[in-house]
Amino acid sequence: GSYPLLQAIASKTAKRLRQRWGKLVNGEVSIAALDLFTATYASATEQLRPPVMTFRISLAPLPGHSIVIMDNVVLGALVEGFFGFSSDEGESTEGEPSPPAIREQFTRGERRVAEVAIAALCEVLSEAWEKTYPVEAQTLGNETDPAVGSGLEPKDAVVASSFTVEFAGASGTLHWLLPESQIAPVADDLEGATNARPSAPDPVWYARWREHLADIDVAASATVGRMRLPLRRVVRLAPGDLIA
Repeated sequence: GSYPLLQAIASKTAKRLRQRWGKLVNGEVSIAALDLFTATYASATEQLRPPVMTFRISLAPLPGHSIVIMDNVVLGALVEGFFGFSSDEGESTEGEPSPPAIREQFTRGERRVAEVAIAALCEVLSEAWEKTYPVEAQTLGNETDPAVGSGLEPKDAVVASSFTVEFAGASGTLHWLLPESQIAPVADDLEGATNARPSAPDPVWYARWREHLADIDVAASATVGRMRLPLRRVVRLAPGDLIA
């Protein structure tokens, strides 16, 4: 099916992530959400060549995890903005700095910048999902090869949401891949035309509900505890005796 609310979540994520990453690198960052599409995990990642930072993201209480992949151009721009210089200076053209480059093996500093950036993404995702289906996004780990350690099979169906990122003269892509098995429990909500779960109950509906149900009798009982005892102990019980 189509998931208009998931597209709305992606748009909210792009808007809020633009602000968070802008503060992270102390500069203006442009982030835009592209249209969703459904594919197998293999076809969604076939153009990506390692090393790329690949993160596993949980969306509790939804099952499983999604995948976020940050390409080298995005990571290079974030590293340059975070530290104030590129981790790998390239040649300039006509006096202008070339886009930052990333080595084949990421340094500890580059990994740390990526982890900080994805931690901000998780906070933004939790906020963006709030009115549709409250989730808590958390990072479960990362790899440099999307084909290794992702926990997904090549044939697994995923809903892909990509974000174009422009910063410091560089343009790259951030990929967010959600397995259809992960969003299956909330597929009906994501296909809805309006927010599935309002943040507060409708006051008129709530008043009518109380008016019609307040006088209904409800059978209630309370049990402090249960204990199995031999009959000979039961007949010997007297007021004040303690049953452990």
